[in-house]
Amino acid sequence: MKTLRSKQMNAQPSTWMNERSTAITPEMTFSEAAKLWMDSRTPTDAAGGRVSGYIRKHTEIHDWAAIRSLNLYFEAAQLRGIRLDHMATYQRLRATGAAPFIRKRRPHEEPAPCPVKPQQVNAELAVLIRILKLAKLWTEEEARLYSPLIEETSNLPRSLSLKEQRHWLAVARSASRWSLVHWYSLVAFDTCMGTNEMRSLRLGDVNLDQQLVTVPIAGAKNIYRHRSIPIASPDALWALEKLVGRAHSLGAKDATHYLFPRRRVRDEYDPASPMSSSGLKKQWQEVRRASGLAEFRPYDTRHTAITRLAEGGTPMAVIMKRAGHVSPAMTDHYTHITDKFQLQSVRSAIGLSAGITPHADVELEASMPRYSPVRHSSAPVHAPPVAAGAQQRSPDEGIAAVLLTMQQYGVTPDQMKRALGGAERVSAKPSKVFHLHVGGRGSSVRRTAQRRLSMHTVTSAGAR
Repeated sequence: MKTLRSKQMNAQPSTWMNERSTAITPEMTFSEAAKLWMDSRTPTDAAGGRVSGYIRKHTEIHDWAAIRSLNLYFEAAQLRGIRLDHMATYQRLRATGAAPFIRKRRPHEEPAPCPVKPQQVNAELAVLIRILKLAKLWTEEEARLYSPLIEETSNLPRSLSLKEQRHWLAVARSASRWSLVHWYSLVAFDTCMGTNEMRSLRLGDVNLDQQLVTVPIAGAKNIYRHRSIPIASPDALWALEKLVGRAHSLGAKDATHYLFPRRRVRDEYDPASPMSSSGLKKQWQEVRRASGLAEFRPYDTRHTAITRLAEGGTPMAVIMKRAGHVSPAMTDHYTHITDKFQLQSVRSAIGLSAGITPHADVELEASMPRYSPVRHSSAPVHAPPVAAGAQQRSPDEGIAAVLLTMQQYGVTPDQMKRALGGAERVSAKPSKVFHLHVGGRGSSVRRTAQRRLSMHTVTSAGAR
């Protein structure tokens, strides 16, 4: 009974929304139909305030922005009169920024073309198509003939190198007028938060005592980006203290007030509203010019932060927990970086275990007798000679270094096999004795390391 009642209660608002949506008729103008459609998804109370609706605030903002652009061309057009050729004309004008899309970017600037990427044009027309469907004007034939613009295949997001990151922070720190950019960057580099997540932070989301930041669901791109992030860097904690102090000085007193208040006019802020998407634009562009990093965007701080974690060999599961949801393409990208740096650490440890110097591989290979891998052998094995000047280290110490590196960076047996280039098996017995059975071919340096490792077993306390 309880389940049936809850289903009935959940069905009522949906029915109400559908009734409002289906009230859209072909005789309506686009602006009338668009307003009715948005009202059906974002109901208001008697005072005109927004109550719990059917879409998230982020989606509402996105759809209203699309409707404003569509109104510039379709505002007075009846829905029944909108044809595919009109949509094709909209694509051309919107993508090139031609009239009626010549607007002022800022009040003090002259009107100029405002072209957008194909992705945005397609998203705006997708809103129009949804409204046409509600008016029963979008047929299967039109769906077959409609051609969206070919969307640009974006490259991987811009990520600063460690040197560039330090340079960016040094430049942002060099002038007091850029302090906000400096503090913002320090927090973003530490927490992996995106721009919307940063702007949506309220004072109550920042816990300086517990050194924790909570990304609110309102600012998260999806439910997987709603998370709590421990502050790892003292610099980021200091920057958060500065940002909280700045918010207080701008009138933010309540826990629901925003960490980045919106500026209404010069020297006047509204702490109950978040900073706009262009709130940092002027100072950010100044720092870009001063640093020479002309292509670095605020959102790229997130990708830079995740790249630093990947370069440190952080397992992808830990990165995902800190950064939230990451697209499949970016997951592959960051996983490749993580694997690369993990395997570099393993190879470095293998090189030390074999006593190999960068220029001694040929000499050492020539001096090595040919050994066959011996499995589970207890017979003593005599180590071959080591090149002159190479670091002397016992086989046990060297292999222990390999195992320690594996454990520290979370290298899996499969990754160890790839590092050795054809290893047959990397296994651990209950006695915690690691047996490295190595085969395959490769460079002289790798074959040298393989033979050295194949001759020994080592007990590693704490290894599993």
